[in-house]
Amino acid sequence: MSVSSQVSVDKPDVWWLNEEHVPPDDTVWLQRVPDLAVEVRSPGTWRYDVGVKRQRYEAAGLPELWLVDPLDQTFRVLRRSAPAAAHFDVEEGWSAAAGDEAHSAQLPGWTMPVGLLFR
Repeated sequence: MSVSSQVSVDKPDVWWLNEEHVPPDDTVWLQRVPDLAVEVRSPGTWRYDVGVKRQRYEAAGLPELWLVDPLDQTFRVLRRSAPAAAHFDVEEGWSAAAGDEAHSAQLPGWTMPVGLLFR
């Protein structure tokens, strides 16, 4: 994904950069693939988010993608097992109904009860 050519199409609902990737000059515009992108299910875009958009993120080298589904009350994480991995080769999923806690390889030590997302 070339951020400059596709960001208007592939802009995630939420994105995060590791502190080491934050531009020193307070640049607001994202000039690189984020370290983490979040897509939240909406009726008009979910199929695109989990299809074409996911493929573009993967091809661009996005390390981790969160897919949050308020309808099913699930939280799914797609990530690479190593920075050089060609594809998302690890998938983890959690459910509010099961009382699961989500975590992220991009945010070591961070956990969140999935149910908090859907209150």
